[in-house]
Amino acid sequence: MPKKTTKAKTKAKPPAPLLAGWLLPDQAAERSGWTENTIRRYCADGKLPHQRIGPTPIIHQDALDEFVANRLPRGRKPGYSPKRKK
Repeated sequence: MPKKTTKAKTKAKPPAPLLAGWLLPDQAAERSGWTENTIRRYCADGKLPHQRIGPTPIIHQDALDEFVANRLPRGRKPGYSPKRKK
């Protein structure tokens, strides 16, 4: 009876950059600390500068960094969320 061969599991490589300096919405969300839906909404509303490849917005990392810096109160870091008082 022939032996079953099993393929060795390898770690998946991270996706290659689409274009140098450009981010997909999920990458922009990770970088900014906001959700992907928030990034897509800012693009759709014309608040966040972006380009489109088909239906997918792509955001230049410099534009994202500047946008985030201008939207955050001074001294706050991306992803910061104050705890609500109960």
